[in-house]
Amino acid sequence: MSRPQLDEAAIEHCHRLVDELVQLHQETDPLKGEQTEEKKFVKAYEALDKISELSFYLTEWAEHQIIGAHISLVDKNKQLLSFEECSSHKNENTGRYSDRYAVDEKYIPALRAAIARFLRLSIGKKRINNWRTPVEIALFALNLGQTDDFFKPQEKRKVGKSYDILELKWAAVFHVHKLWGEGNKKEYAIQKVAEECDVTHKAIENWEKSCVKEGKDKKELFWIKGHL
Repeated sequence: MSRPQLDEAAIEHCHRLVDELVQLHQETDPLKGEQTEEKKFVKAYEALDKISELSFYLTEWAEHQIIGAHISLVDKNKQLLSFEECSSHKNENTGRYSDRYAVDEKYIPALRAAIARFLRLSIGKKRINNWRTPVEIALFALNLGQTDDFFKPQEKRKVGKSYDILELKWAAVFHVHKLWGEGNKKEYAIQKVAEECDVTHKAIENWEKSCVKEGKDKKELFWIKGHL
C-alpha cells in the first residue's frame, strides 16, 4: 500500500479543504460577536475532521517516516540512526503499518517516543504550551518507568477492564447500526444482536446510551447507519 497520490483531483480537493477551514475559522471568530457562537461546537469537530483529511493527503507520509525510524531503532538495537538510515524509504513503509507493532511490548517505548515527538512538532513555533505538552511529558515519563498522573486510570466500580468492556459494547452497538443501515428495522437489529450476545433487548439499548455518554460520537452512529 503506497501513500495517497496527489493527482489533479486530489490537489483540487486539498485546496477545497483549506478554503473550508478558512471559512470555518471566520464563522467562529469570537471578535465577530455572539452570532459566531452558533453551532460552534459542531463546527469545531468539522474543522478537526477536515484538517485530519488534509493531513492524510499531505503529511501522513511524514508521520510514517518518523515512526518507522523509531521502529528501526528497535530492530537494529541502536540508540541512534545515521541520517541516511532515518531517511530510508523503508521507514515510511514500516510506519504505515505501525499498528502491527503496537501489540508487541518490545516496540511500545519506541512508539511512545514517536508520538511524543509528534505532539512536540504539532505545538510548533506559533503555539504556546497547550494540552499536548502534558501528554508529551507523560509519554516520556512512561519510558523512564514513571506513570504520570495524566495516565493513571480512573477508578470505576465495574467488573473487568472498563475500557475493554466499553469497546465490546461499542462493537455490539456498531453492529446494530450496521444492520439498521442495511434496511432492517432497528428493533429487529437490536434483537438479533442481543441474541448473538446472549443479553436482553434492553441491555443493547442501555449499551447504546452508555457508549454515547462515555464519549462515543452519536453522529458516528448515524454515519454508520447511512454508509455501511
